[in-house]
Amino acid sequence: MDLETRVRHWTALTVGRLRPSDAGQRRHTRILQGAATGLASKGVGTLVAIASVPLTLRYLGAERYGIWIAISTVLAWVQLADLGLGHGLTNAVAAALGEGDEERVRTDVATTFWFLVGIALALGLAYSVASPWIRWPTVFKVQSEDARREVGTAMGVAVALFLARFPLSVVERVYQAHQATSVSNLFQSAGSVTSLVAVFAVTRTQGGLVWLVVAFSGTQLVLGVASAAWLVGRERRYLLPSPRAFSWARGRSLVGMGWLFFLVQINSILIFQAGVLLIAHRLGAAEVTPYSVAWRLFSYGTLPATLIFPALWPAYVEALAVRDIAWIRRTLSVSLRTTLAMTLTGTILLVAFGRPLIRAWAGAAAVPPQALLFWMGLWTIGGTVGILFAALLNAAGRLVGQIGYGLVAAIANVGLALALVQPFGITGVIAALSISYLVFGLIPTIAETLWFVNRKLAPSSAPAEAASPATPPSLPTAQA
Repeated sequence: MDLETRVRHWTALTVGRLRPSDAGQRRHTRILQGAATGLASKGVGTLVAIASVPLTLRYLGAERYGIWIAISTVLAWVQLADLGLGHGLTNAVAAALGEGDEERVRTDVATTFWFLVGIALALGLAYSVASPWIRWPTVFKVQSEDARREVGTAMGVAVALFLARFPLSVVERVYQAHQATSVSNLFQSAGSVTSLVAVFAVTRTQGGLVWLVVAFSGTQLVLGVASAAWLVGRERRYLLPSPRAFSWARGRSLVGMGWLFFLVQINSILIFQAGVLLIAHRLGAAEVTPYSVAWRLFSYGTLPATLIFPALWPAYVEALAVRDIAWIRRTLSVSLRTTLAMTLTGTILLVAFGRPLIRAWAGAAAVPPQALLFWMGLWTIGGTVGILFAALLNAAGRLVGQIGYGLVAAIANVGLALALVQPFGITGVIAALSISYLVFGLIPTIAETLWFVNRKLAPSSAPAEAASPATPPSLPTAQA
């Protein structure tokens, strides 16, 4: 089959004009469909970011924009409270679907949902008790009077809206486990556009930081509810989380899986999110702005890997379950070659032309040092490789190693950042992240993946450890 014929064939499969001929082709088709809709969703998100970043930055100013980013980072820490249940649910559902056990899927979804409802209520009560004693202007080193007046209320509103959306995280996990990320991507696109409209309305009415939080987080909550309604009202009605479907036995099993996720998530937060809070506390909220704008720009470099990850992970789970080793090895090789080629091209261009691009896009206050762009580029390339290798390790439930060397990387990152933030500013923070992750996180990840592929997935080896409810996956993510 020549190249043109192959392209036509896979295009027809992706758009649904042809039916997959076997299980391997079906998995590839779902990955391509997820990537295609993900690309459309990210395209919409990128256009929204292009419009919203300068809009909000010029409206809020560097300091209050930095506070907004710092609030988002605090909420990323709060996400740890799910105890890893969200990620664990993906593997549990994928495994149950592979066995054709819809009743177990229904029980696991309901159990996870009601666990998260309980956690959200407990967190809300805890924040209500603790908030009068927290001095957010001091935490974020806020200088201006307007920002000092708004920051506490903005944090409270952000926490309330976040906790209201907290249990709805199960919806995306269910779509992911069904390899139906295209539906989730469509709702994300709608959320991006709606949030832009809401944010624009706030900037036109001079609503301030608090109303900007309401506009952005409120639209995310509304779209989360809409996505959940679509799932249980149109797609899979049997997944409506009835309290009667809650199972303490399944809950104990899911929590038992989740603690590994919890440890991995702590490592990820320390590696990827500690920098923003450190910058805000040591250098001031205004310094968060150039760091976060550059981070957002370079995050598009990992786009090829992040597009295919949600579909690639459950596809690996299924392939491991049926021992389709050839498909796994071929898919890992192709995904690495294609995504790295795209990431390298984009990253080189961003390092070379990032400063004038950011100046034209977000203004002079958001322009970072050139050295920061170099370190951002290094992190982007390493992060892409890490995402793709982690997809296979996650699907196989190989978390112990990731927890161990992830902890070392997290400790190294915090220590290096504390040492470098004062003499080198925000450049020192990203340099600490890049060095600690590449040396202590990425190299061991590559080594473990290659060992797993060459030993456990060798044609003559014993059956590989397939993912199961006892061996959940995880995803180290970066968000700033």
